[in-house]
Amino acid sequence: MALSKTGKKEIVKLFADIGYQVHPEAIPLLKKYEGSLQRLVEDVKKVFGDSLLVIERAHVEKLLERKVLLDLEQVGGTAPAPRIIKSFNDSSRQPQQPQMQLQQLFLDRYKRISKILKARINARPIKRVKSGDSEVSVIGLVSSVAKTRKGNVIAELEDPTGSIPVIFQKDVNLLLDEVVGVTGRLTKDHRYLIAERIVYPEVPLYNEKREEIGNGSEGHKALFISDMHFGSKQFLEEQWNRFIDWLKRRTDISYVVVAGDVVDGIGIYPRQEEELLIKDIYEQYELAAAYLREIRHAHIIISPGNHDAVRQAEPQPPLSGEIAEMFPKNVHFVSSPATFEIAGRHIVVYHGQSFDDIIGEIPGLSYEEPLKLMMELLRRRHLAPIYGKSVPILPQGGEDHAVIESVPDVLHCGHSHTVGVARYRGVLLINSGTWQAQTKYQKKRSIEPVPCRATLVDLTAMRAKVLNFAAAS
Repeated sequence: MALSKTGKKEIVKLFADIGYQVHPEAIPLLKKYEGSLQRLVEDVKKVFGDSLLVIERAHVEKLLERKVLLDLEQVGGTAPAPRIIKSFNDSSRQPQQPQMQLQQLFLDRYKRISKILKARINARPIKRVKSGDSEVSVIGLVSSVAKTRKGNVIAELEDPTGSIPVIFQKDVNLLLDEVVGVTGRLTKDHRYLIAERIVYPEVPLYNEKREEIGNGSEGHKALFISDMHFGSKQFLEEQWNRFIDWLKRRTDISYVVVAGDVVDGIGIYPRQEEELLIKDIYEQYELAAAYLREIRHAHIIISPGNHDAVRQAEPQPPLSGEIAEMFPKNVHFVSSPATFEIAGRHIVVYHGQSFDDIIGEIPGLSYEEPLKLMMELLRRRHLAPIYGKSVPILPQGGEDHAVIESVPDVLHCGHSHTVGVARYRGVLLINSGTWQAQTKYQKKRSIEPVPCRATLVDLTAMRAKVLNFAAAS
C-alpha cells in the first residue's frame, strides 16, 4: 500500500507495532514518503535502530533527505541507460491539413516498405507496365480487396504512379493498406494482372546480427512485463508483491520493459467504474509509481497502452507531464510503438492495439495465440497496417511510425493478456500477459487472461524464460 493512501491511525498503529511513537507533526511528512509501508519500516529501522522512541518531524526530514541521495546514487544500478532510437513525441510535430498528412503517411509507408521489397523483386512503376511483357512485377499498396463470383480475390494495388487491379486465383490473406510485391501476367485485354506470386516484405531468413554473441550485452538481463492495470479491483496485488520481492533480490537484472496498460484507466469500456478500486486516474498512477519505486537497481522502460492516460490514436506519445514526474529517475518513458537499444540489443515495443483489427481479417488468429498475430505484423514489416478500422491512427508529420524498417532483436507486445514466447526468423517474440484477473468485460468477450508472468531474457545469448508468479513456490 502506498503511504499517500494511508490514514493517520494506520501510520500510528504501524509504528506502534514495531515499538515507535509518532509525533503529530511528523504525520504529514510521513504521508509524503514516496514508497510502500514496508519500505518505510525498513528504512526507519536501518537509520535509527533501537535508539529512537518517538519519531519527530526532524527524523522524517532526515529519512527523506537520505532517500533522495540514495535515489541519485542507485538509479538504474551500473547498467547503461537505454538508448532511444525512435520514440514519437507529438509536441514536435507541425500542424498540417489532415488530407495532406494522410497522403504523406501512405507515401512514407510505400517508400520505406517498397525499399525492402525491391531487394527481392525486380518491380517497375505501375504506369510503366507494358502489355507485351511476358512477366510483370509491381509493388503496391493494397487499396481495396474483394472476392469475384468464381471465388478468386481481386485487389487494387497503388503506387505513386498509378493503380492496377490484380486477380489472385487462390485465397490470399491480404490486408487493406499493406504494401506487397506481385509477379504475374496481364490479361489479354491488358486490364488486369493475374498474380502468380506474392512477395511480402518479411524478415530475412538469416540475419548475421541475430547470431552475434556479446556486442556489449555481456552480463545484462532484461525482464519483460505488461498490462499491470493498477487501480483495477482485479489487480493481483499478492502475486505482484511476490514478483517484486523476487526482483529486488535479482541484481543481475538491468532492465525492465513494460508494454503498456500501466493503469486500468477511466472510461475505457462500458461500466468500467464498477470494476475500479481507484476511480481517479492520477491516484492510479501514484499507486503505480509507488510500486515501481521498489525496483531500484534496474532501468524501467515504459511504453503506453490503450488504458493509459495518453491519446488513443496511434502512435501514442509517452506518458508525460504530471504523471511522469510521479515516477523515480530510473523510469524512462517512450511512445507506442518505440525502438530503443539496451546492452547492444534493439528492442521494438508496441502495446498491440492493431490485434483488434487483424484478428477479424486473417483466419486462425486469436487473442489466445498472440505469437501468430505478432508474426503477421513482422511478415508485413508493419505494426498497424489497416487504416480506418477500430484502431485510430493519427497521420501526424507525414511519417509512418509503425513501419518496422530495421529488423529488431526483440519484438515485445501486450494487450492480449495472454503469454507467448517464440523465435521468428531470428527475432525473439514476447507477449508478456497481465497482472489482472479476468474482468466482467473480458468474460463477456470470452477473453481468458494468463496473469502473473514475466519473461526473463539473457541479452548475451538471447535465451528467454517465462517465470510464473501466480502461486507461491
